[in-house]
Amino acid sequence: MDRHFGKASVRVTPHTFRRSCTTELVRSNANLYHVKEFLGHESLASLKPYTRLTILDVKRMHAKCHPRGRDEAEHGG
Repeated sequence: MDRHFGKASVRVTPHTFRRSCTTELVRSNANLYHVKEFLGHESLASLKPYTRLTILDVKRMHAKCHPRGRDEAEHGG
């Protein structure tokens, strides 16, 4: 990892890379069971530390799933 990120201003470790990849899989709506298996975890609960929900994630899901969210997105509200 140092070979690729040695000059980066942020410290990148294998764990940081693993967490980032897992977070992106979850944000992209990957099946949590598959992510769990991919990581070799025994329980879905073990994914909790790898996922961080941001307000932007909540807003996107609201706009996608909630009837009022879809209405506002369609009508520019």
